[in-house]
Amino acid sequence: MKNLLLIRHAKSSRDESNLHDWERPLNDRGLTDAPVMGKRLHDRGIAADLFLASPANRARQTAQIIARETGYPVDAIKICNEIYLDGVESIFRLITNQPESCHTLFLCGHNPDISMLATQFVPGFVSSIPTCGIIHISFNINSWKQVKPAGGKLVLFDFPKK
Repeated sequence: MKNLLLIRHAKSSRDESNLHDWERPLNDRGLTDAPVMGKRLHDRGIAADLFLASPANRARQTAQIIARETGYPVDAIKICNEIYLDGVESIFRLITNQPESCHTLFLCGHNPDISMLATQFVPGFVSSIPTCGIIHISFNINSWKQVKPAGGKLVLFDFPKK
């Protein structure tokens, strides 16, 4: 059994127009929502074996906060360029190349890719994942290489306003 948690980064700031997109930090709401969502995962007993995040500042911040709340070592978060607006196929390849020893994979990234992946993996799931939203998908497989579209089962869909 493999578990994938797709996490959309928390709400980011657009106050500083001189920043590049990948430099934008979390805003106050994002800094409030991310620990709440991490605590919800912790309270459910959900912990990562491996945590991947986009290099964008807002995604890294979200991943760091959720990691702290769930007991995952912040310095062990793996930053993956493929997650930053590189497309669904690229993220799919990244997921399928994870080690078999990883049973629960957290992946923090961006829409539309996060929502598109959820829609691909879970039959009948049609939703746009809101900021700091988390979708937990289980796969009845032994290796990440066996992940297939429509091969997952929805375990949890949670977001700050839920």
